[in-house]
Amino acid sequence: MQKQIKIPLPTLKRYSKYLMVLESISDTWVSTTLLNLYTDSLPITIRKDLAYLSIKGTPQKGYPRVKLIKKIEKIIRGETTRDLILIGSWGLGDIILKQPKIYLKEYNLRVCFDYVDNKIDGLIPIYPMERLKDLIPRLGIKTAIFSINSDKSDKVLSILKETGIKGIININQSIISVDDSVKIINYSLINSVHELIGHIES
Repeated sequence: MQKQIKIPLPTLKRYSKYLMVLESISDTWVSTTLLNLYTDSLPITIRKDLAYLSIKGTPQKGYPRVKLIKKIEKIIRGETTRDLILIGSWGLGDIILKQPKIYLKEYNLRVCFDYVDNKIDGLIPIYPMERLKDLIPRLGIKTAIFSINSDKSDKVLSILKETGIKGIININQSIISVDDSVKIINYSLINSVHELIGHIES
């Protein structure tokens, strides 16, 4: 049996950018030059990234666009459950909660947990934090979006780990951490703005 190659995280992040470009054009073939133009990744980096897909390019044409889309979708979106939970309805969490289909696309936001009483009159039911230990194992969800910024975050993170959460996307301004058993991506909108402005002004 052939050993599965582990794709580096930076490559997976670039795959998301490539996919946005591929889905926005209608060309049959796509070149690394085109991907470089829209993603700012170097052509040599793009070729290395695409090598993990085992899809051969054709001289003077490039890579078959549809095949790239299908392969990248399979890798970054997976074939397992696409269910998510939201922890906290503050800030960006509130925006996601109100329009989950716009911001999460095909991923399914099942429930939100917050320091409130039960509220199920909206699109997504909101349960009090006390229900975390009860509901997460029953739902079988492994991925959480984290949007609480308080002195209680460490306790909540500990519960998420205990109940089987394996991945957390943190959309607060403060960095969070657990241990190696839980993969955490700390996302900051303002840091992204700083990075972009710095690139423009350099």
